[in-house]
Amino acid sequence: MFMLAVLAVVLRAATALPQPEVFRRACTSKGVVANFDTLDPPVPGNPLNPILDTYIPGLSFKAITYGSIPEVALPAGNSLVPYLKPNTPSNVANAGIVGKLSQGNPRISASNAGDSFTLKDFTYGCRIANLPVPCNFFLIGYTLLGTQKGAFKFSYEPPGTAGPQAMKSTKGNDNFDEYFTDVAYIQLTDVTDKDSVTSSTTVVVLDTLELTLNMCT
Repeated sequence: MFMLAVLAVVLRAATALPQPEVFRRACTSKGVVANFDTLDPPVPGNPLNPILDTYIPGLSFKAITYGSIPEVALPAGNSLVPYLKPNTPSNVANAGIVGKLSQGNPRISASNAGDSFTLKDFTYGCRIANLPVPCNFFLIGYTLLGTQKGAFKFSYEPPGTAGPQAMKSTKGNDNFDEYFTDVAYIQLTDVTDKDSVTSSTTVVVLDTLELTLNMCT
C-alpha cells in the first residue's frame, strides 16, 4: 500500500510539470498552373528549349522542379511535334529518352525541402518523332518520407487519324487524387507502346499541370 501511495504522488507530480510544446510547422497553400507558355519559345532551327531557358537541375519553375523533363517544345509550326495540339498555346513539356539518360527517370518535385504538393490535373499525349502515337506510362507518387503512395497507369490514344491530335486530360480518372495528394515528388516511368512493350523512342508530352503547392516553414 505504501508503494502504491508513493507511485500515486509521483504520477501527480509528473502530470503537474509543464509539458513540452508540440512543434507545428506553419504551412500555406497556393494553386499553381504550369503550362510553360511564359517561357521563351524555341530558337529558329531548334524546336526544343530547356524549361528554365538555360536548364540547371534543381532549379524550379513556379516552385516546382522538373527533373529529367528539360525540354519545352512549340508544337505549332515546327517539324518536331506538328500533330499534337497543346492544351494551352503554345508550349508543351517533353519527357523523353534524352532526359532519362542524363538524369534518371523524369520527375516532378516540390522545389524546397519539406514542401509538398497535390497534382490535380494535367493533359498529356505521346509522340515518336513528329507523329502522335498510342502509349502507356505510369506516374508514381512519393511522400516526404520517400514512401510510395501508389502507381497510376495512364494511356493515350490519338483521337483521330488526320490533322493535329488533341491531348488527353486526367479529369474523370477514378482514384487519381489518392496517389498524388500531399506528395514530395512524382516519378514518370515505364513508358510503353499500346501493346505494353517498352519503348525507348516514345516521348510523353505534358501540358497544363494544375497543382496545389503546400509550403511549410
